[in-house]
This record gives sequence, structure tokens and C-alpha cells, in this order.
Amino acid sequence: ESPYIAKAVIRNLQTLLPTLALGGKKVAVLGCGTVGKEVSMWFRSNGSEVEVYDPTPLNQLWAQQQGFRVAATAQEAAREKHLVVGCSGRTSVDSAVIASLSHGTHVLSASSEQYEIDVEEMERQARQSTKYKNVQGRFVGTDFILPPDGRRIHVIANAFPVTFWGMDSMPGEASDFVMSVMFVATLEVALGRYTEPGINKGAVDDVVARYKVVEKFLEFYQQRR
Repeated sequence: ESPYIAKAVIRNLQTLLPTLALGGKKVAVLGCGTVGKEVSMWFRSNGSEVEVYDPTPLNQLWAQQQGFRVAATAQEAAREKHLVVGCSGRTSVDSAVIASLSHGTHVLSASSEQYEIDVEEMERQARQSTKYKNVQGRFVGTDFILPPDGRRIHVIANAFPVTFWGMDSMPGEASDFVMSVMFVATLEVALGRYTEPGINKGAVDDVVARYKVVEKFLEFYQQRR
């Protein structure tokens, strides 16, 4: 699922801001889990200079091994960036990060809900807020003018996930597979075959194999093509 989400983040961002070239842009990715990893890779493949922040040592190690600059704090990562992308699954752009943002920074969420960016804090601090429109006149978010120096921060999609801002997120093909796995896994739990609490990745693999989800998925889409 995460590669499709990352592709959608880049595609939808370029649709919303068609004149924003990603090559050479300094990008902070806050959160380097399954989605953050893919988002980081996709921004770098488009020529961006990517710095990541994640509090988890294992994710920090992955980022270092992939050649990314790893920040010690989210504030450090967000400082002097053209784009700040929240991928943590929680509030990553908080008051401390907001204080670190530079004039003209674009802030966006790659999560699944409107919690990645603390909009209420942004509104509380702002001297003024205005609609943010692209060169085509399309409404793409909100500009917040922050004290003490009048920094203008562009919050894309009003802090909603950019993948859901009036555009497609993942192709139906990807959603079909993910939802199929969720369905058969739920069925197995309902039948009482798995009772231990927590995430059991091995059990998911077993269930997918038992129900031949991959084989049926490939068969179905090969017939459609």
C-alpha cells in the first residue's frame, strides 16, 4: 500500500502546485515508517534534497543506510525547508515545528486523517489567514501569516491528507488487494482461529496464502487487461 500512497502524494502535489518543481527543493519528511520511507525515496527520485526525522532508532538506521540526512529533532528537520511532509500517523507539525518553519514553506500531510498538522495551533498563532490559490486560481489550501516576522506558511489541503484532496489516492487495483487481505484476516479472527492480541504479520502471510489472495488477485486483473 505505501508505494501507492507515496506516488499519490507526489502526483497530487504536482497537480495542486503545477509550477512547483521538486528538483533541488529541500524537503523534510517527519516520520519514517512504511509510508515515510516511500515518500522519502520518491521525493529523492524527483531530485529533492531530503532530510528525515523519526524517533525510532531502527527507522533512523534505515534512513542513514539509504543515505538520507537524519535530523536529531523534528524542529531541526523542518528548518529552512521548501516542503515539510508529515508521515508519522500522529501530530508531527506541532508548536515547536511551527516555530521552526521558514517563510514560504509548504506543509502537507501524507497520513490518513487530519491530525498530522496542528492547525488549531497554527490558527492560534496566526496574525492572519487567507486562501491559498495556485497559478490557475484553484484553491489548494490556506496561508497562515505568523509572528513575529510575518512568515507566510502554505498549508496544503488545509492539513487534510494530500492524497484525498479531491483526487484519487490509490488506484482501485491496489485498494482491492488491501481490502481483500483485511477481509479474510477479519474472517479468520471472527472464526476464532487467531485469539492473541496485537499485530501478527506471520498470521497475515499465512491467511493470504491459505485463501490464495495473490493468485486470485493476479488472475482477476489479468483477465481485465
